[in-house]
Amino acid sequence: MKKLSIYILILIPVSVFSQKNDDTTKSLLDSLSKNQIQYLCNGKITKYLDLYSNNYTDLGGGLKGDGTADFNSWKEKLEKFISSEEFNEIEGKSIDEVLDVEKQEILNYYETVKKKGEIKRFSFLLKEGDYLLSYPSKEGSPLSDGWFGIFRFENGDWKIIAGD
Repeated sequence: MKKLSIYILILIPVSVFSQKNDDTTKSLLDSLSKNQIQYLCNGKITKYLDLYSNNYTDLGGGLKGDGTADFNSWKEKLEKFISSEEFNEIEGKSIDEVLDVEKQEILNYYETVKKKGEIKRFSFLLKEGDYLLSYPSKEGSPLSDGWFGIFRFENGDWKIIAGD
């Protein structure tokens, strides 16, 4: 009985700390992702791309269809977008005018696996510690696919390691 009491005294604080840590991480990633999308709405391409990992996998296949990301081509594509009429519809708007933030999802690794299953595509494998964030598009928004990314803590920073 004594051993059971000791285990309970150890496990309950660890569990509470773990949940609090998860909530703190989700709050941080919520802020990072919203800031990143706001950079796009403000036409700040370099700032927008800064949050992506050099090891980023494009789960939609990318230009070559193999998941690799060519950041130079991506930057050029974004520059064309910012010069387009389509961009005028989101320029300077807040994220909640462009994406449906009320339907945002922030899932940790375990929640992602439970809801969406294991994510294995191209060179990407979802790992413990990863977080999936997604925002559906608002009706009429030029960001018709919405936005989603998978964050991973690497080299002391949270980076988007995969998305589409």
